[in-house]
Formats: sequence, structure tokens, C-alpha cells
Amino acid sequence: MAETGAIIAFLNKVRRRRLFMLVLDQAAIAVTAGLLGAMVLLVTGTQFLDWWWPALLVLGSFSFGVARLRGRVPSIYQIAQQTDERLRLHDALSTAWHFREASQPPAEVQRSQTLRIVSGLSPVMAAPYSTPRSVYYCTAGILATTILFGVRYGLTKNLSLQKPIANIQWNSINPRFDGEKLASRKSVIQERLDEQLAQMGMALEKVDSPPGNMEEITDKAMPAMATP
Repeated sequence: MAETGAIIAFLNKVRRRRLFMLVLDQAAIAVTAGLLGAMVLLVTGTQFLDWWWPALLVLGSFSFGVARLRGRVPSIYQIAQQTDERLRLHDALSTAWHFREASQPPAEVQRSQTLRIVSGLSPVMAAPYSTPRSVYYCTAGILATTILFGVRYGLTKNLSLQKPIANIQWNSINPRFDGEKLASRKSVIQERLDEQLAQMGMALEKVDSPPGNMEEITDKAMPAMATP
């Protein structure tokens, strides 16, 4: 039965394309789960989660996907029905598959007519590739993980995942920024005042005078400061 072999070959090609789309969908879901774990790890650090959590999420999600995939793999007859509906073949493929072993003349005529139809078709028409929604989620997860990794590496300048990202100091971004040093710096007026007092033989730290004497010293120093 050459007609039956050609029809089955066509349906197998369509089925392989459908299986590829299902596997791609489940793989993208598994990778997305792992990326979510990686993002949590990048934010919280290993103080809250161990490094193997993302790998465990990928493995668990992939195992669940495989179990789910086994129940979603269509049979050849289902592929024939779906192709009939998609290409509006009026049940030609599914009927030919159902009576594939029949030797009666009507069944042979129906298979011959179906073979003529199939010869003008392509598996691409029956099962075109399309991007599953899970692939877009996976792409967004990759982008978010990359951004978080860049931010964390930019803050710490190393690949350590020990500290949560919230505990990283601003000083690691700008080494010149140090709150304690800024607080200890003197203003321009204070520096000029110290210089004038030093010229007058006094040090501000050593001055231990009543408030009235302190005002006197300041009054004497201010005109000197004003002189260039």
C-alpha cells in the first residue's frame, strides 16, 4: 500500500514539528524557572539561598515539563485530525488513517484521493513554527538576570554572592565617597580661621576661653581673613 506509506510519512513529519514546538515550550519554562532563582540569588546572596537553588529549580521544572509533555504528545490520528481542521481537508487524512489497513475498493479510492491531496501539501503548512509565549518570558528573564548581574558586579567588583545586594555600601561604587572623611573635613572658612589663629600664635583646639574671649578672638581673626 504505497498510498498508506506516503500518507503516514507526511503525518510523521507534521508530528515531529509539533513535538519540537512542545519541547521548546517546556524547555523555555524550565530555563525561566532557573532564571527566577538566579535573580533571587543575585538579590539576596548566599546568606539566604544556596547556589544550587537555581539548578534545583531548573531540574524540577524540567522534570515536571517532561511529565506534562508525555500527556500532551499527540498521536498520529490526532495529528491527522488537526491537519484536516487546519487545512480544511474535510477529514481526508483522518479517514485515510482510520482505514489504512482496509482493502475494500472504497477505502483504496479514498486513500488515492488523499495521496493526491497530500502530494501538494507541505508539513510547514500543516505545522508552521511559531514562538511560544514562554520563550518571551525566558528572554525577559535573561535580560533581567543580566542587568542584576551587571549591577551586582558593578557594586562589588567581584563575583562573590555572599552578601545581599541591599547590604552593599555606596563606597564600593565611588571609592572617593566616604561619609566619615567628608564629616571630618573642614570648611574653607574653618581652614582660613585656623591659618589666621596659627599666625596669631593660637590654635583653635587649644583655645579654652569664656564665650566673651572667644568672640574677641573671632572678631580679630575675621578682618585678617578678609585680607587677601
